[in-house]
Amino acid sequence: MPSSTSSSDPRDWAATWVAALLLAGAALGAWELAWRARGFEPSVNDDRRLWAAARAGAAEGGRAAVAVVGSSRIQVAIDPGAFAEASGGRRPVQLALALGSSLPLLRDLAEDPEFRGCAIAEVNPRIFFDATARLDRLVARYLEAYRGRTLADRFEAPLRMRVQELLVSRQPALAPERLAQALAAGGWPEPPHVRVDRSRTRAADFQRLRDLAQRNRRTELARARSRPVILSGEALDRFLEGVEALVQRQRAKGGEVVFLRLPTSGHILADERLRVPRERSWDLLARRSSALSIHFEDHPSLAAFTSPDGEHLDQRDAAAFTRALARILVEARALR
Repeated sequence: MPSSTSSSDPRDWAATWVAALLLAGAALGAWELAWRARGFEPSVNDDRRLWAAARAGAAEGGRAAVAVVGSSRIQVAIDPGAFAEASGGRRPVQLALALGSSLPLLRDLAEDPEFRGCAIAEVNPRIFFDATARLDRLVARYLEAYRGRTLADRFEAPLRMRVQELLVSRQPALAPERLAQALAAGGWPEPPHVRVDRSRTRAADFQRLRDLAQRNRRTELARARSRPVILSGEALDRFLEGVEALVQRQRAKGGEVVFLRLPTSGHILADERLRVPRERSWDLLARRSSALSIHFEDHPSLAAFTSPDGEHLDQRDAAAFTRALARILVEARALR
């Protein structure tokens, strides 16, 4: 006669666990389908760990390597597949950061003996020629994450990205605290108009924005009220000397540097012309630097593109823009 304290049949426990797993899977599937029905799509979290992984790969391509540095403007403008197609297989490493200055990253690449390729440095006028260099501190935090990267980070990164690529519920907008805030405000979270893939390329779909005109007005007013401090006089001269020193340092390793002024339009372009006139900024850089300097206004194939928000290209234009840019680089022999 079996004891009342004997263990249950193992088959009963197995059935319980299988049922629990099936129930959890069904709940997760229903949760995923509900958010996808509301327009959410999988997107990789563009955090410091993802950036550090990209920076680690920047030196792996030898002299054929291409690294992209700058702000979110160049992060949405460069399509890596289109670039590789138009440049003979060179696939750029995306190191740009939202509000990021290209100079600290250009300096980091120039000082890295392993990076011997081409660095494409975006010139965002308000950021590049900012006398306060206040955004350099943002870039410094990402560089610290790269230098402090551990072996565990290298193994965990692919697994983390794979989960994020599969599940929309891993997006920050659907984190419990963010979801609670949205519900408390009387609405549902809105799907972001920007998606990020594991290469850190951002795809901006402006058709998803219902209030684009209102957002543009807010940006225009905010810029009108701001008072940027822009380099001039002797300070600008010293700055340009330092920039050229970085160019020469990269060339000494067999590499190259390209300065790129991306297309802007509307209220953003008007503000830049007022606050950072080309003749007192870009033109001086292009004249004082030995690097190839590409301004969209000087190339009809680039000037044809406009930005829905004045400064970022829509995902539908990124591939065509990238191919046009890559052709200019190839013709100028900037990609060795």
